[in-house]
Amino acid sequence: MSGLLVAAGVSITGRRLPDITNLKETRYFLTDYRADWVSCWGLEVFVATLIFALLGLTILSGSVGASPATPAQMNFENLFGVNTHNLSYAPYIRQLGVGWVRIDVPSDIVQELRVAKKEGLRTLVILDDQVVWYETGSDFLPSLQVWKKSITEFVMSFGREVNAYEIWNEPTVFRNGYENGSSYNYYELLCSAYHIIKSLQPDAIVIGLGGVAVYSGPNDSMLERDFEFARGVATLGGGRCMDAFSIHAYDWSNMSNSVWEDWSASIAVYRSDFPGLPFWVTETGTTIFDIGGSQSQFIREAYPLLLQDGARKIFWYMFEENGQGFGLLQVNGTPRPSFFALRMFVHPPAPSRLWKTSED
Repeated sequence: MSGLLVAAGVSITGRRLPDITNLKETRYFLTDYRADWVSCWGLEVFVATLIFALLGLTILSGSVGASPATPAQMNFENLFGVNTHNLSYAPYIRQLGVGWVRIDVPSDIVQELRVAKKEGLRTLVILDDQVVWYETGSDFLPSLQVWKKSITEFVMSFGREVNAYEIWNEPTVFRNGYENGSSYNYYELLCSAYHIIKSLQPDAIVIGLGGVAVYSGPNDSMLERDFEFARGVATLGGGRCMDAFSIHAYDWSNMSNSVWEDWSASIAVYRSDFPGLPFWVTETGTTIFDIGGSQSQFIREAYPLLLQDGARKIFWYMFEENGQGFGLLQVNGTPRPSFFALRMFVHPPAPSRLWKTSED
């Protein structure tokens, strides 16, 4: 039922989702939900900035509605995406203005991919024990042969609807059967999947490493483990079996300049292991409990730094609330200030962007 409501432009609270390209509706929305936002950091400054920025855009465009996106703007929005476990939110994700979604392989993958395509969202699908479960009925990965069979069947069935594949999610953390966290076994999974995908879907993008850490808070051993893992995959020749590698960039609720510096240093390590390969940030974000600042501040500070370090894609984790405080939406489905902060970052009101990417 909630999926039907969202598809119709209604939040799961029963209220219509706001058209945030419409100034009047956005102002009404912020006023209507003021009670929900009072506890958020920097509310007054954020709301004032949002309203006046949108007002400036309205005056520049000469109308209340948003101006048509230029090719450059459309290309820029395709740098960004969100992680989601519920693509009934797809119309709302399009309102956010990002071009990509990162998803697992759920039991209703057919419907998920159909909805994403309808909303014009590109899909990054994680291939891990979930794809094994979808194809075999068990998420345990007993052998490389079962993996190859599962990947082949999945790509043959759904390849036309998928834009990119990420091989496993955090393979040094989420181990299962043959995927035991070792560089060698991961290399086998990566290269076998890469060759299967490219033979069946040559234009598909294959992302390797599964999201290695760039910061691990007080647990330095976790970061060193990921460095060693990535170096092992590189030594085996894994760079030939991916179009890009992926990192996961979290601040462990400790937002600070020193964290950003550690991120950049870690990215430099991985780039030296895989020279010439671009990288995607397939998970980044912070919780509403971050002691260093708000989610909106995280977006304003971390996103430009990641782009300057060369990120080709950045995916926020998560779009909806998952019980950990990461969501751009609250539990009741209404947007947090971070929703609008990301929307403004992806579609800034100024005539030109105030930041540059590695491709500029």
